[in-house]
Amino acid sequence: MKILFAASECTPIVKVGGLGDVIGSLPKALAKLGLKVEIVLPFYKDIDTKTFPVEQTGKDIPVPFGDLDETINVYKTYLGGPQPLPIYLLENKRFLSGGGVYFSPDAFVDSKQEIDRFAFFSRAVLEFIKAQRQKCDIVHCNDWHTGIIPDLIKLEKLDIASVFTIHNLANQGLWELTLMDDLLINSKDLKVIEWDTRDQNLDLILQGILGADVISTVSSSYAKEIMTPEFGEGLDTVLKAREGRIFGILNGIDVERFNPAMDPNLVANYRLGTRGEKWEVGGESGSGGEDEGKRINKVALQKMVGLEINPDIPLIGMVTRIVEQKGFEIIIKAFDKMMSLSIQFVLLGLGDPRYQQFLKEKSGQNKGSAAVVYKFDSKLAQQIYAGSDMFLMPSRFEPCGLGQMIAMRYGNIPIVREVGGLKDSVKDGITGFVFKDFESSALVNTVHKALQVFHNKTLWHNMIRNAMKEDFSWNRSAKEYVRLYEKAVDDY
Repeated sequence: MKILFAASECTPIVKVGGLGDVIGSLPKALAKLGLKVEIVLPFYKDIDTKTFPVEQTGKDIPVPFGDLDETINVYKTYLGGPQPLPIYLLENKRFLSGGGVYFSPDAFVDSKQEIDRFAFFSRAVLEFIKAQRQKCDIVHCNDWHTGIIPDLIKLEKLDIASVFTIHNLANQGLWELTLMDDLLINSKDLKVIEWDTRDQNLDLILQGILGADVISTVSSSYAKEIMTPEFGEGLDTVLKAREGRIFGILNGIDVERFNPAMDPNLVANYRLGTRGEKWEVGGESGSGGEDEGKRINKVALQKMVGLEINPDIPLIGMVTRIVEQKGFEIIIKAFDKMMSLSIQFVLLGLGDPRYQQFLKEKSGQNKGSAAVVYKFDSKLAQQIYAGSDMFLMPSRFEPCGLGQMIAMRYGNIPIVREVGGLKDSVKDGITGFVFKDFESSALVNTVHKALQVFHNKTLWHNMIRNAMKEDFSWNRSAKEYVRLYEKAVDDY
């Protein structure tokens, strides 16, 4: 089977959020199972062609879009690993190559510029497929950015199945029906649900749900949640109607990349082991287990972000988009009470200016105990995973979440809300701490519970070992995707 992934980002070539991590790791796991996998992305101007050299493989391929006669050039690079995977970059100066990955700072669509970029990209992907000598068997589309592709495949009568993965239902890609004119779609040929309560009646994530042969979400709990009014974002009845076509598969992480024994970003590498033990992993060697390694990285992290140097004080970390979804509404209400529990706090991320301003003021009031860093910094992110004791994810909703899995891989104990993939991946009292109600009091109580265990070194050490032993590789999930692809091909 030949699978073409169409997406807006792919780690490490271009990354903003968890979607990039999935596209950068799932295809590699599928290739190990014998599938032929390729990836197609926009050729953003921010892509570093020195790190990822490109070769041109296509020139001036026509892409009709409204009354414009646009073209794309196609460039090829590779996603590294034991089996390097081809990545095709579609270049178009007007729509694809200007600006960053997203025009909105919180990565949520809120402009015609954003809509036009990914509507054009979707049409360009179709023209790219048609220009290929060997067509794929399946196009695996991801989130609203590529939600219209299954419809375009059907309208063009291509002999290709489609899979659509919902990574975040809240980010839907809403626009006016006039966008169909740009995509050269006759409204009579396309099943569109017109909303009485919305001005923007074209919903690109909904089109993916309606048009794809099979739909997946990134955890089994989220697959159930989105069929309810609380989590369905207004689409719960539509999703319920397609229940037999919706499958929840928990994301994995790239365990080769996220490996504390080999991570080049860390001040000290470490692995699960005994004190003073000599070890060697993949050419890297060291001595000592997780206790010594985490202690060294914690002190280094405290120095990096300006916290008081104290390896014995509990340090809570966050690496996240600073948006409502990630629980900042209750973090703000709980912040003073959490800091009164004699903890340190460090956050790395970007997002909503309102939350950023609040956290900036609070870090100023808690100098030496709280630090916030507003940027994307992959090296510092890894140091936070390794150097923090606990990892905070009190999300309002969380389709899967990768941060809690990465944290556990590094012996960092997650404190999470019981939703979506957090519920599916964190075992309360065994590998982390879980609370149910989206309330600041529930968050504070759970932090307090975690601190009690932290100060019992035997119990805490056991939790670290439990967390580091968890298998969050793509091995199991990739096999589930193979079965999903087989179902899509059989049924389309």
